[in-house]
Amino acid sequence: MEKFELDYFIPTGKMLKEYLETYDMTQKELAQRIGVSEKHMTQILKSDVSLSMEIAIGFEKVFGVKASNLMNYENGYREYIAKKRKIEELNKEINYKEIKDKFDIDYLIRNGFIDKDLSQMEKVDALYSFLGINSLDAFYTVYSDKILGFSYKQDGYAIEPLAIWLRVGEKLLQKEPEIFEYDEGKIDDLIEELKIITVFKPEDIMNKAKNICNKYGVYLVVVEATKNSKVRGATSYLGRNPIIQLSTRFKTHDIFVHSLYHELVHLKKHLKKGKRLLELDDARFNNLIEENEADEIAAEYILPKKDYHNFIHNIWNGTEASILNFAKSINIHPGIIVGRLQHDKIAEYNQFHKLKVALN
Repeated sequence: MEKFELDYFIPTGKMLKEYLETYDMTQKELAQRIGVSEKHMTQILKSDVSLSMEIAIGFEKVFGVKASNLMNYENGYREYIAKKRKIEELNKEINYKEIKDKFDIDYLIRNGFIDKDLSQMEKVDALYSFLGINSLDAFYTVYSDKILGFSYKQDGYAIEPLAIWLRVGEKLLQKEPEIFEYDEGKIDDLIEELKIITVFKPEDIMNKAKNICNKYGVYLVVVEATKNSKVRGATSYLGRNPIIQLSTRFKTHDIFVHSLYHELVHLKKHLKKGKRLLELDDARFNNLIEENEADEIAAEYILPKKDYHNFIHNIWNGTEASILNFAKSINIHPGIIVGRLQHDKIAEYNQFHKLKVALN
């Protein structure tokens, strides 16, 4: 296993001894000048105890070295000792390959959260910093509660990749400017205004959706799914503002639109402050009643059942032209109609695919 070694840091006491040698002074005399016991001075010079500001001021009076400089050095030395002890523990206890696979460290490297040039144990240490923890025990204590705070609670899921995915969303949101105050009474206005994204797919469709959501006090963040997480979306709160976090498991415009509206339905009907909703690709781990309701209502918002049934019974003839004509008549992107036909198995998944728009 690769070892992680910190650069050597001279103990504060050893540095202070040099002043004694320079001034040809005994420890006993120094203790008398500063006003502490000789035993305590011996402990200070051996760095067995931490240097206090009171003692640092004493050194300033005796040797003229600034107390603030001494304390800055002492703090740096104590930080070094703490990190050295932590790294020694990591070197003894951590199986890097296991940690790398469980937490998908390659994902964090690829997305710029961990430096690829670090040693193995440095990467583990960087993972801890990213998650805001000091040990694996702390991770399972903190994040087990966080994941269990979401609506599903069945056994069998892995919390590590889900925690990484959620944490990335938190990190990205930390860079966001403050947004408008959220008014839950205006959620229908938000849903109505977002219909612009059902009409066409400009290159910056995600940014347009984000700006509209922010206008209503809702954070929208899109985060690449972690390996084996199979996560599709999550809805929660950051302070008083809701967060909708979507994964990039969708590949086309129609799926993105449905995923966003699905989470908006959760926000409107299911999410309460202090509660979290997390949706996985594996339906066994979802609240099926809420998920089915969110799917049904989202579909109605995007393509009303009345219009869709009219299309199926009176317009649809199995041709691309019928899709294009219907899309134009109700002002919706044809790819959304294709997605609905494919979902309902009226069309094969390889049919009319050119009408769907791929997202990068």
